[in-house]
Amino acid sequence: MERLARTIRTSSYALALFLMGVIPGGIVLGSIVGFFGWSLAGLPIDGETVTPIVFVVVPALLPLSLVARAAVGGSAVEKVFAALSVPCLCVSLWAGYSSVAASGIVGISGVLSFGAGVFLALIVLADAVIEWRLADPRASVQRSG
Repeated sequence: MERLARTIRTSSYALALFLMGVIPGGIVLGSIVGFFGWSLAGLPIDGETVTPIVFVVVPALLPLSLVARAAVGGSAVEKVFAALSVPCLCVSLWAGYSSVAASGIVGISGVLSFGAGVFLALIVLADAVIEWRLADPRASVQRSG
């Protein structure tokens, strides 16, 4: 059970890093590539496919991973993360619904979903840094006077 909890915790950290780093970098790279008219190695990727994934699916995966983390881990911190992630999950579900209802167009709901995901990713990454600092063996060494 501990191994599953560690795997889910690590996946939430990876999703947060992905949401904070890879997606904005990909948007900038895609804008540059689209501006110059280059193709991305012949991949059949267009805006109608990528936009819902970036603005709806990925921001919805992070709150889902935090809810799973609370269900498996059960510590107080993980339960607080799950409580914080529920509104972000609702925004992502609203963005998904409005995207489907508007024939694949992601409007303001997608931007709000992405913003909620970035907010949650910042909190998760702060938790990762705190956990990393507490797990550092040098952090637990006491100075003798």
